[in-house]
Amino acid sequence: MSIFLLSTSSLYAYLYWNTVSLISGQTDAAIEADIADLSERFQKGGIPSLARRVAVLSRDPRLSIYLLVDPDGRPMAGNLNKIPDLQETGDGWHEFEFLRITNNLEEMHAARAKSFTLPQGFYLLVGRDVEEFKKFGDVILNAMIYGLGLTIFFGLFGGVVISRNFTRRIDSINRTSSDIMAGDLSRRIPLKGSGDEIDQLGMNLNLMLGRIESLMDGMRDVTDNIAHDLRSPINRLRNRLEVTLMKPASSEDYKNVLQETIAEADELLAVFNALLSVAQLEAGARDIKKEKLDVIDLIKQAVEFMEPAGEEIGVSFQLDLPDAPILINAARPLMSQALINLIDNALKYGHADTPIISVGLTKSNDILTIYVADNGPGIPPSDMSRVTERFVRLDASRNRPGSGLGLSLVSAIVQRHGGMLRLHQNFPQGLKAEIVLTLDT
Repeated sequence: MSIFLLSTSSLYAYLYWNTVSLISGQTDAAIEADIADLSERFQKGGIPSLARRVAVLSRDPRLSIYLLVDPDGRPMAGNLNKIPDLQETGDGWHEFEFLRITNNLEEMHAARAKSFTLPQGFYLLVGRDVEEFKKFGDVILNAMIYGLGLTIFFGLFGGVVISRNFTRRIDSINRTSSDIMAGDLSRRIPLKGSGDEIDQLGMNLNLMLGRIESLMDGMRDVTDNIAHDLRSPINRLRNRLEVTLMKPASSEDYKNVLQETIAEADELLAVFNALLSVAQLEAGARDIKKEKLDVIDLIKQAVEFMEPAGEEIGVSFQLDLPDAPILINAARPLMSQALINLIDNALKYGHADTPIISVGLTKSNDILTIYVADNGPGIPPSDMSRVTERFVRLDASRNRPGSGLGLSLVSAIVQRHGGMLRLHQNFPQGLKAEIVLTLDT
């Protein structure tokens, strides 16, 4: 507020000074022009020529003031009857007051002039009536004083209103923040709807709060799913060891139990490693090194890697790939893992009388779509949106091997590459998983 008052006052002071200086400068310039004219007349014709010129100029009823006085102090020409009481203002300038008759009325007017003592004792005064200029300056000064007062008043009034409104909105944000810190993650910052900076801040904070709430819900879901899905294998592992210790067993029995325990521990480690990978990818904490890859070659390698597993259960693969290479900017290990996970998911859950897994690629402008489709039972529409969440396993698949992290890991990998994972029903039956990427990634 102090800066506002100082700047406003300085602005009005500058405007007043500039206006008065302009008027004063014009007056002084007019006087100097008269002096130059009279000086030229004096140099050419002496006192007589100067007196005639002063007499002619004095007949003009405008603002000019002239007075030529002889050595005895008697007025020779001009529109003043005597030498006025002059006040020095510096640089040869004088100010004085004189009696002026206007519309048969006598008025005291202010004037500004220069005076000269000529050879042989003659005296010359040349000036201007500045009464109107002074009145005009006073009007401007009063107007600026009132204008400054109104500006300060409305500025203070507007500042108070804006400050109170700003304070109320900040208090609202603080109250919401306090509720959130107290544990109510569903609270959101109220928006005014004006679209101003505070509203934009509120929208960004609400988006952040929504993301935090989603992450906290996801953490709770992960915790519940870990307790549900990992409790059984850990209990089996413990019971197996306990039963082995409770009964007599040969070294071969111990060896078999240890081998089974190691295998089950490896499965648990694989689950935790997958969970860690998903968390790191979603949080952006895992550094990935992208390179130019031929996506056609990448798909073929993934299919070749999974073909032996497919042959064991009688699954045939169908490839629909273009001949020309298509380059993408991606991390080879992660993208290979995503493709292998989709194929593995189709092998596990895409059972049919004649199981077929179709792997292909479509390209439309800069959009690249890699798909893996099976002809199995598919996924119910109500479950389609949640199967990419961590540890989500549908009831029909709980008796089959798996951790429920495969599609979660694929989704995290694709999102880290700037793409998205889409799931929908395959025609006429089955599930079709699509990795959608842009070629400039």
